[in-house]
Amino acid sequence: MSVQIHPEGSKPTPYITLINHITVLPANISPLCAFVQAQLPWFAAQPGFISYAIHRTVADDEASRVVLYQQWASKADLQAMRTHPEFKDRLAGFRSFIESAQVALYDVVDVRIAE
Repeated sequence: MSVQIHPEGSKPTPYITLINHITVLPANISPLCAFVQAQLPWFAAQPGFISYAIHRTVADDEASRVVLYQQWASKADLQAMRTHPEFKDRLAGFRSFIESAQVALYDVVDVRIAE
């Protein structure tokens, strides 16, 4: 395994990460994932977009959880996307599938990749 050490206060990337923990009814997991996948070309076309990942739980007792993971070049790029006129309509469609969501922004502190 490759290990990178970063001095205190530094981070391995300048990116900002948005992680959205979502609770949905089990019947809405597949439709939600399909809806989000259909939105990805729009997100990818926004300035500063780096990556997007969709995760869903695999344990039967946690079948109503989805995590959306986005990386953006900067907080300003993320904010520009969120204030884009089309974003509100896309968010309304997203909200039709979910029960609740907890969104938080993160800095990347360390990344380790197996060789």
